[in-house]
Amino acid sequence: CPQSACHLDGSDAGACFDAADVTMVANTTELSAALAALGPDDDAVFVLEAGAYGVTVDIGSDVEIAILGNGMVAPTLTGNGPRSVEISGNAIAYLGNVDISNSDVFGGGVFCSGLAVWIDDSIVRGNAQLGMDISAGCVTHLRRTGVQTNDGGGISVDGLGTHLYAENSVIAGNIGPVAGAGIRIIAANAELTYSVVVSNGTFAAPVNFECLGDVSGEVRNSIISGPNGNSINACDTLTWNTNALDTDNLGATNTNIGPYSNSWFVDPGIGDYHLDATQLPMFMDIAMWQKGDPITDIDGDPIPTEMASFPGYDQP
Repeated sequence: CPQSACHLDGSDAGACFDAADVTMVANTTELSAALAALGPDDDAVFVLEAGAYGVTVDIGSDVEIAILGNGMVAPTLTGNGPRSVEISGNAIAYLGNVDISNSDVFGGGVFCSGLAVWIDDSIVRGNAQLGMDISAGCVTHLRRTGVQTNDGGGISVDGLGTHLYAENSVIAGNIGPVAGAGIRIIAANAELTYSVVVSNGTFAAPVNFECLGDVSGEVRNSIISGPNGNSINACDTLTWNTNALDTDNLGATNTNIGPYSNSWFVDPGIGDYHLDATQLPMFMDIAMWQKGDPITDIDGDPIPTEMASFPGYDQP
């Protein structure tokens, strides 16, 4: 069976779900019924056809599920109330090729206080509140995923034992009512590589990255910049290496690229943060691959492993 239909917990790594656990659903009613039928300790894969699903994916207890979009057009999880996806208890979730967008006035995207969530090849966008709220020790992995244009901020990572891992991903255009509109880490851990964190916050408070309390982790090979510069706030306890940043005094291996410009990327207006061909000299030879990093970019193009490369999610 495909990797995306495999168990995710460490005790059963690589073991696949039985065919009977795979359910194809085509509308909100079917997805709602399938989720309601889950019992404690159940494992299941839901494959969704394109369309909008107005039900909150709410899993808890010891449930382990995968929700996969089927086809070129990702299905949209619009939620039914304050959250589109909620993972709690000892639950583990895998989301692949989905669009998580909750326009309800109180609506947020992904809330995880469970064991873990993987989000691959997806987008968390246009939520009226926070895009992702990670707490209570949840381990969150973003791979080739966007967290963009959320009105309550991008990602909050809060609490001892809570982890954010992001690679080949973009956090951009999130507004937020307070500082920390891009990524806010509160006494937690963050590990980012080959990612883009730009143009978050408001003009008055253009904060891409904010740290509060005892924060740990590392940011490498990424592009982080805001329209006024200096968009990284109180994050000197993180390790910063081989990034393109707008903030000084975070380590000699980083390059200060100054205030953010839309011209750096192909089309930020539609969420395209591939490097524009005219800007390549500015970003050339900043990043340096390390063991454990992704070996391909967001498009599947190889990342050089023996020489310097481009930061961000795109290797032109």
